[in-house]
Amino acid sequence: MMNDFLEMKEETCNSNTLFEYKSRINKISECCNSVYKNHDINFEPTKNYEKDNFKIRDKSMESEDLDILKQSLGESGNIGELALEIAERTGMRAREIAELRQGDINVEDGIVEVRKGAKGGNFRDIPMKENDMEFWKNLSDKKITNDNNKIFGNKTEDTINKAIRYHMKKNNLDKKYENTTIHSVRKMYAKEEFERVLKEIKEKYNDKNIDNEDLRRLAWENVQQKLGHGSVYRYELFDTYMNAM
Repeated sequence: MMNDFLEMKEETCNSNTLFEYKSRINKISECCNSVYKNHDINFEPTKNYEKDNFKIRDKSMESEDLDILKQSLGESGNIGELALEIAERTGMRAREIAELRQGDINVEDGIVEVRKGAKGGNFRDIPMKENDMEFWKNLSDKKITNDNNKIFGNKTEDTINKAIRYHMKKNNLDKKYENTTIHSVRKMYAKEEFERVLKEIKEKYNDKNIDNEDLRRLAWENVQQKLGHGSVYRYELFDTYMNAM
């Protein structure tokens, strides 16, 4: 059963995530055996997964640096500027941005529909903020000449990230954001959106006797869903995004 589960996850997860899944499954076996000492419970999957030598993308973009990048990219007419504008407003992943179609921009209902490219098939609707409506209206009215109706045509996430990376280096920001591009903007969005949603929730429940930690949890569940991580509260994600440098 565990092997079947991991084989299914292989379609959407990298080796580091699979390694973590296997480690936690093994931990369940250990916990069961510590309680039921007369039983030999073993859930360990037979397939081996090793961690890659990868660097964690733990840097959150600073607004001043984002402005520098957007100006630099804009002066050259680079697609990276638009990608940053979208990431700043939605927290979308680079692949999701590359796959964004004009039809996904639903101005009438005030949402951006994340469908193709969504990690793990976690489709979601991201509400448009009121002060961003003009931006989305202009993008939805933009003339698209490619057959696939994509905002970025045949450009891939790698193409977009490389374009941004070039201008990071040009503006001496490549060392500061050594292992990340769009993802650093995603972390910035998460922090800012959390504070905005938390403020709204506090105002809504101002006359209710609700613990501050519960309010913070409600706010993070809202943001977590917008990021495409589901609606079930996950503290480790909160820690990852909120404690990004």
